[in-house]
Amino acid sequence: MVGLLGFLAIGCASEGVSIGGVHPESRAPVEVIEYFLTAARAGDLRGMAELFGTREGTVLARDPISEVEVRMHALASLLENDGYTIEEPEFVPGRLGGAVEIPVRLEMRGREFTVPFTLVRTDEGRWLIERIGLEGVTSAWSGDQPSTSSMRTPPVDSGWMNAIL
Repeated sequence: MVGLLGFLAIGCASEGVSIGGVHPESRAPVEVIEYFLTAARAGDLRGMAELFGTREGTVLARDPISEVEVRMHALASLLENDGYTIEEPEFVPGRLGGAVEIPVRLEMRGREFTVPFTLVRTDEGRWLIERIGLEGVTSAWSGDQPSTSSMRTPPVDSGWMNAIL
């Protein structure tokens, strides 16, 4: 699957990646999503967790590993796919260039879902996935009406389950 997309001209699939003519810093958020989905497919929960967090850092640096593994396992299950295409990133208004939202089209069980990934730039300049909008996927599989569920890096003082459902 190769697609020509706006200013990034990116095409990706689970079988391979084609990125051309892009400044390396612009590719970083896209590569994080690719690595995250590859880790999810391989069941590499730690690898997923190293790419998930907030501006302050990864969830591994903040939360107990047992909780992190449960969250990453849930995400890997929800993101199981037959292929994907990463769309054009857009800066998140009000975040002063420190966050981008990137729609990812996932092929799942003969259906296609667009799942928005929000990535933030850490103080050290790394990109981490802060939020994965799973509303369309979870409502389709549960048969419920669309919900506001998503997987977001939970604040330190809240339960992670509230962030999922």
